[in-house]
Amino acid sequence: MAGTISLFNHRSMSPAVKLLPEKPSFLRTKIFKEGKTHPTREVDLAQLTVRPKMAPFIQVGDEGILVSKDVHDIKSVAFPKIRLKSKYTGLDLEKTSINNPVIYVDSTPQQQMVADINDQQQKLKDMCNLRKEWMCAKLLTAGGFTYSHDGVYYKVDYGRDTDNVFDVNTDWGTNGATPLKDFRSGYELCRTQGSSGVGRIAVFGSNAYDLFMEDETVLAKLDTLNLKMGTIEPVAGEQYFGRINGVDCYVYSDNDTDGNPFIPANAVVFIPIANEYVIDYGPVHEKEGLIQTDWFSKGWDQEEPPGRFICVETNPLPLARDIDGIVVMYAVGRT
Repeated sequence: MAGTISLFNHRSMSPAVKLLPEKPSFLRTKIFKEGKTHPTREVDLAQLTVRPKMAPFIQVGDEGILVSKDVHDIKSVAFPKIRLKSKYTGLDLEKTSINNPVIYVDSTPQQQMVADINDQQQKLKDMCNLRKEWMCAKLLTAGGFTYSHDGVYYKVDYGRDTDNVFDVNTDWGTNGATPLKDFRSGYELCRTQGSSGVGRIAVFGSNAYDLFMEDETVLAKLDTLNLKMGTIEPVAGEQYFGRINGVDCYVYSDNDTDGNPFIPANAVVFIPIANEYVIDYGPVHEKEGLIQTDWFSKGWDQEEPPGRFICVETNPLPLARDIDGIVVMYAVGRT
């Protein structure tokens, strides 16, 4: 009908997928926040993650000091592309007569069709958000990640100082181990390396947490006041277990769908919360051009395989404005 927009048009489906609820996750929703959308498919990663330099003074009458990109190495990266599709299996009024003998409970056929579309969008969106959680974890623990597109592998390297990742001198759980001393070394490095070291949290992998809590010196210093007062609300796979020297401590044991922990089991990640952690988004490339958005969705018919399909796309890139403020300590030496 002239003047109408199909429910499967991206102008209908994209706003709908944005409104769908997002299940909270520790890194994506507690550490990171939503950033901005970009109009270009590539971005200068260094410009977004390098600590800014202090501005110099000038003499009265000077026009100013030119600031150029020469202050850092340009590292252009393409926004990782996540696009999932599935065959639509719900009610399709555009192909089925409304007079067909179908029973609807507490809804009109149109409402049922919208609900069916949203159900499939929700499943695809949840899968996208799991990948975003993985990307956030890789930024924090590995300082980057590798992704593939059309059979080509791309590496996103945030350029973190290699000294920010270290093994303890003596493995925790063995004779002579000093977990509390090692912990202090980790958060002190976090404080001195970055520009936003004030206010920190420590995220423990599952085994590092077990070994840490077995040490009597740790238990004597652990402040569980916040825990006892119920001021920390946990999400799946995450647990707040106390504070040491002003550092809030969490254990995060959730795994990705491949069975790998988001935080390595033997790692402790020190994160300056005064730093800015965001997830920015690249544009979606469609026939009409680039669409600047964080979430995109549409539906279409195709002949092979036949049927109606719907897709959800997002092109996220997690960012830490001061990457050198993040420290990773391994409680058991890496082999």
